[in-house]
Amino acid sequence: MTKEVIIRNPKESELYRLPEIENSAAQAFEKWAQANDKEFLGLYDADLDRLLEMGTPLVAVIEGKVVGFVIYKLHAEESTVFIAELDVDYDYQGNKIGAQLVEGVIALNKNYKKMALTTYSHIPWNAPYYESRLGFKTVETDKLPDFLKEILDKEKNSDMPEPEKRVAMARNLQ
Repeated sequence: MTKEVIIRNPKESELYRLPEIENSAAQAFEKWAQANDKEFLGLYDADLDRLLEMGTPLVAVIEGKVVGFVIYKLHAEESTVFIAELDVDYDYQGNKIGAQLVEGVIALNKNYKKMALTTYSHIPWNAPYYESRLGFKTVETDKLPDFLKEILDKEKNSDMPEPEKRVAMARNLQ
């Protein structure tokens, strides 16, 4: 894809796209599950209010269309930016839009020392991608800051598919 990707704050009129993109992105999980003989029941119903409660959104826009988003939350006491959600419309995946969204969050928060997220350890575009392409490393549970330990514990005790395969990852920003 050679079209310009613009990373910016969403307009109020674009917020409806966030749950649509989350649902679209879930197609990748469904196809992966089918190819690996696993049952995939979906993560949860996409809901705009739930997404906005997670933190601050940034969107990726191509030719006026929102095609991806990231939601992040700042944890000043740990000088950490937490990526709560990162989704790219299924039709636009594989074009480094997710990486551009992460870089957009970093550009806005240069005074923070770390970035963290939780993800699946075994799905190729999750932990393996974050490690090989974006410089994240898996963090052992005993070394997690309290806020991240709490998020990971909540996920591991949820009804998410394969919650035992959730991991926390972090990267240095400075």
